[in-house]
Amino acid sequence: MKFPLYLALGVLLGLPTTCQTANAKDISFMELCKFSMDFAKLENNRDPYYPYADPGANGPETWDKEVAANFDLDLIRYGDYALTWDNTVHTETTNRQFRQVGWKFEVAAHLGSRFKLYYRHHSQHLMDADGQGLRYPLYNAVGAQIVFYNRSDR
Repeated sequence: MKFPLYLALGVLLGLPTTCQTANAKDISFMELCKFSMDFAKLENNRDPYYPYADPGANGPETWDKEVAANFDLDLIRYGDYALTWDNTVHTETTNRQFRQVGWKFEVAAHLGSRFKLYYRHHSQHLMDADGQGLRYPLYNAVGAQIVFYNRSDR
């Protein structure tokens, strides 16, 4: 967890040096870049952390729908240099109730248009179930991305 903190501090401290000759209008802070909602009907979803189907009085419980909120923020941006935070909060339901909620995010330092350093997180949590004694899925990664080709008109 220390690396993302150092990454953020490095970009925030280094960006003003890069931007010394910039006008104030060229630098943006805390700008919402995208907000969207996803609505999906789940087909063939089987969750190993929630493997059982409750037969219940209304028939078997099956996975049904997914809803997700996506929002991307530029924490600070100057041209191709930026510190960004992209988020997705998602939930999956069965035909009876909400069963799972998760959060996926990426904090990234964009150092030009072809290189970025990032920290990625994805966690999912069961609701109203113990997951048969299994741990909740969790993913954390620190990495770098080099862009070799990017068609900008999509």
